[in-house]
Amino acid sequence: MNVLSHLGCDKVFDYFEKICDIPHGSFHEKALSDYIVSFAKERGLYCRQDNKMNVLIKKGGTAGYESSPVLIMQGHIDMVCDKNEDTEHDFLTEPLEIYIDGDDIKARGTTLGADNGIAAAYMLALLDAEDIAHPPLECIFTVEEEIGMGGATDFDAFDLEGKRFLNMDTEEEGHLMVSCCGGRRMRVYLPIEKEKKQAGTTLSVHIRGLKGGHSGSDIHLQRASANVLLGRFLFELRERVDFALVSANGGNMDNAICREAEAVVVVAPEQVQTVAAVIEEAEAMFREEYKDRESDILMTAEQMPEAAPVFAEITASELRGSRGKVIAGIKTGAVEVGIYIRADSAAEAALCWGLRDAE
Repeated sequence: MNVLSHLGCDKVFDYFEKICDIPHGSFHEKALSDYIVSFAKERGLYCRQDNKMNVLIKKGGTAGYESSPVLIMQGHIDMVCDKNEDTEHDFLTEPLEIYIDGDDIKARGTTLGADNGIAAAYMLALLDAEDIAHPPLECIFTVEEEIGMGGATDFDAFDLEGKRFLNMDTEEEGHLMVSCCGGRRMRVYLPIEKEKKQAGTTLSVHIRGLKGGHSGSDIHLQRASANVLLGRFLFELRERVDFALVSANGGNMDNAICREAEAVVVVAPEQVQTVAAVIEEAEAMFREEYKDRESDILMTAEQMPEAAPVFAEITASELRGSRGKVIAGIKTGAVEVGIYIRADSAAEAALCWGLRDAE
């Protein structure tokens, strides 16, 4: 694409753009891993690729630094694959469409993968450089970081010599950190029962315009999650309208703050205007609540053709329970589900859980 070639920075952006050209979502890093192996072989560098597709490349120290302590550098090559609802993009086969917006590099309609593609680009640029002084290097490119550290967990360190380790997965430029927090993935199994659709009007309610971001590095910005807002809206709607839920979808990844969400509901024709009023009130409330963080929250509703079977009340009851109220993120079939929990005290919590129909 040559979008970044004029930026300089010792080939870092050249390699980052090359990385963007190669699909590399979690569990699909082989093409990028193979490219890194070819890169090493072309330069006569020690290289090891394991069955997981992790890659280790070694390079000796430059003149005067041959006997310096070995430095281990590490970054991951998988990315979070998320896109806007109206974006057509196949993360398995298509390159990212990157562009420059002021001082930022962005991807059109999709995530960029700078976490942690920029670390891989830095390591490749350093391994390729002949004019940058450095100690002996051991560069590790790991996989499956975004979905549970699978690559790092399976990496065999038998041939590592270094005692100093520099992990390059941070979003804080100019900061060095001595540790990091972890995460936990939860899986919840609930019975999914359907019943014949009740007579009425089918409406699709959308929440759009949120900024989203990374659930780790951007969480302190207190941005809104579309799944949370959708859950709150459905809870309020339940208080005023008798509706049946067809589906509620939002987000693609559990480590990305959800930007868009949709619920499909069936209501009595005479209650359509009430739904519209609740939407208007909810949008105004959300805009006021997040006025310093989210400027473009938009809620819309449109009438749809006759819907598929709705979730049975027993399923909705299981999800709501006595304290947990309202679901957000359900997809029909074998699905992922996000659950919004509203406590009696009005304290709110958003949990993103992976849910599968038991088979």
